[in-house]
Amino acid sequence: MAAVLRLADEIGPDRLSTTDVARAIGLSQPAIFRHFPTKNELWLAVAEDIAEQLKAAWTAAETLATGPNDRLKALIEAQLSAIAHTPALPSILFSRELQVENPGLRNVFREILGAYQGRLVSAIRDQQASGDLQGDESPEDIAILLTSLVQGVAIRWTLGARGFSLVDEGVRLLDVQVGLLRR
Repeated sequence: MAAVLRLADEIGPDRLSTTDVARAIGLSQPAIFRHFPTKNELWLAVAEDIAEQLKAAWTAAETLATGPNDRLKALIEAQLSAIAHTPALPSILFSRELQVENPGLRNVFREILGAYQGRLVSAIRDQQASGDLQGDESPEDIAILLTSLVQGVAIRWTLGARGFSLVDEGVRLLDVQVGLLRR
């Protein structure tokens, strides 16, 4: 999985071949197919591995948070940190060829996005209940805005050759967004 993610970052997910993976891990291409009968199944395994890593990061972030404000920020930081540590993630998510050719991959990422937004909605509801955020906006809509913030910063980071700290920039913009939602 690590080799696929590293290679996807280096050469792009759409250009990645099973031959590239086999070379990187010191196996023959047929050996790759003994573990993953198709390239789509390889990508599906990678996506499922990413999903498990993200869920673990979110759970750890929520466990360490000391209140509703910390929880929301911790979830955003965890997502940004995961992207920073897996820089191929934005390329995989926005790869048209992978999404079109592999509906299972798309479904895994759609489910993980839904799970992430669900956690954000819960944290936002807690903040609204405590009076820290306005209660007149839908928690679901706020979660979509915050997810879009993460995705937008990740795209800028990727396009900008990773020339800034993804986590620092994302948290800075989160603070701006939350400040606007408090007014």
